[in-house]
Amino acid sequence: MDLTSVYRFLEKPQSIDHEILRIRQKIAALRGCLLPQGIRYDLDKVQTSPEDRMSRINAEIADLNARIDALLDDKAEAVRRISLAIESLDDDRERNVLSLYYVGRKTMREIERELHYSKRWTIKLKRAGVTKLSQRVHLSAPSDVL
Repeated sequence: MDLTSVYRFLEKPQSIDHEILRIRQKIAALRGCLLPQGIRYDLDKVQTSPEDRMSRINAEIADLNARIDALLDDKAEAVRRISLAIESLDDDRERNVLSLYYVGRKTMREIERELHYSKRWTIKLKRAGVTKLSQRVHLSAPSDVL
């Protein structure tokens, strides 16, 4: 497996988080559409169009919330697979750095402080761990995860 695929595999939870954020922003915008014009008391109680806008928007919000739930399940599975892949490495130092970075979502600076490593050593361990993961065959199984 090439390094690009490994990085895509390791960064899957973060890309899922970004997608969830976009969906939550869309939900907020849709809810904003409901607030000022949802119920009008100044008009006659005659339906002027066959479409119920509030119900349509609420249904779309419900669909988006279901999509978020599915993405959270995907994220949990991705984190599980990433953890298993990282645990398959032989070097404890590489495992620690990769686990803190990709599973624990810590910055390189936080990892350096926590493990008492220099910036250069932390980057070297991260790069070495990712390179070793790229040589593993079991990461390439389902292409939809990568």
